[in-house]
Amino acid sequence: MGKNRIYSLRRQKKIPQALLGDLLGVSQQTVSKIESQPIPDISSELLCRIADYFGVTADYLMERSEQSCDFNFADMDPREIGECLTPADKKMWLEMGIRLAGNEFMAKHKKKSGK
Repeated sequence: MGKNRIYSLRRQKKIPQALLGDLLGVSQQTVSKIESQPIPDISSELLCRIADYFGVTADYLMERSEQSCDFNFADMDPREIGECLTPADKKMWLEMGIRLAGNEFMAKHKKKSGK
């Protein structure tokens, strides 16, 4: 059977199944079973605990998204934001920025000209 993203993340952190199980409040056998399923069949509560532990989204673990990070713009360095965006998202943000910059320019121009 193929391994899933939980397996890959655990291996990246170099922690044994037993330790992950202890951290999540489940047995090593449960972790082994979860990792052996291509798409984990687990409770939403356990899924959220795993996502929180690894700092990824539940959608990423369930392979519904290629984005592993769930970002909060207020907490991020602006240079890091691009790392969490897909090419389509980057295009959307660029277009939105251009529209906003254009609106601000037009508002300033109207004030100066008295219109």
